[in-house]
Amino acid sequence: MKDFLLKYLLTGTLSLLITACGTIQYTSTKVQTLNPPTRQINLSSSANIAIVALWNTAGDSLDLTNTAMFLKENLEASPKYSAYVFPVYTIQSHEEMSNEQIDEIRATSDADYLIVLANLKIDVGKSKVSGALSGYVYGNESYSISTPAIYGVSFKIYDARQHTLLDSNQVNDTLNLVSKQYYWEVDEDVLPDRKTVVETVGRELTQNYAKRLAPYWMEETRYYYLQSEIERAREYIENEDWHNAMRVWMQHVDNSNKSLAAVCCFNMALGCEMLGEYDLALKWMENIKRKDEKYYWIEYKQTIEKRISEKKVIDKMIFD
Repeated sequence: MKDFLLKYLLTGTLSLLITACGTIQYTSTKVQTLNPPTRQINLSSSANIAIVALWNTAGDSLDLTNTAMFLKENLEASPKYSAYVFPVYTIQSHEEMSNEQIDEIRATSDADYLIVLANLKIDVGKSKVSGALSGYVYGNESYSISTPAIYGVSFKIYDARQHTLLDSNQVNDTLNLVSKQYYWEVDEDVLPDRKTVVETVGRELTQNYAKRLAPYWMEETRYYYLQSEIERAREYIENEDWHNAMRVWMQHVDNSNKSLAAVCCFNMALGCEMLGEYDLALKWMENIKRKDEKYYWIEYKQTIEKRISEKKVIDKMIFD
């Protein structure tokens, strides 16, 4: 399909003008986009990397180990490490990792780098009820119970061969745990169980940290235009069948109805983006001119340009 789309684009200039002949309807869809890491730390995708839970007392051993397993899951979910299985080690130490401990792990895992989690602290604050009414409440209204979990943890990356610290990140934050209760159940003194708190906090903080190291998936919203002539494409999109949706739009990109033709060209840009053909998406956008809602067209063009730039960074990280 790529060759056909490119051939069509090169046969003439798609400089289409949408006139104010009526309101053009549009809708949205949720898509998954691959984003570059928030901080580029040069850990090769071919390197051996081990995760270490460094605990002080038996009380925090289990919490740190579970959190280390969540980090393992998040890193392995990235395309950069999709074929790699991160080994996880637990070590007791009241101080920083010693060179001897680093060598011990390297001897069993042949690790080039170590990602070390330590000093995990989680405190649960007092719950608050939102939306509650004073006095007697009629009906089956439910209320939101928000419980703050104040946490802190340190992440460090070591070059296991050189015994050097490459990166250090201390995370301190608050995560509100939200639950629903009916009015006859509301009790501000009932706290979530420890396992639930640790799991929720652990998943949140390791997901955020993994974004520093590797490309990650994120849900975003994309908009596309509707017309009665292309309504069939909507069902294809709901089933994530972009190829067939684009076949519907292609039938109208040179329609004598300039408004219909232009929105189909815009939708084609979206289809190309979803198939990873960012350069083609940009070509569809560059050949559209519009009087009304011009800002949105420019905004989406900027989104495509951003995706092209990010893809270069991601490809370099994955295929280095």
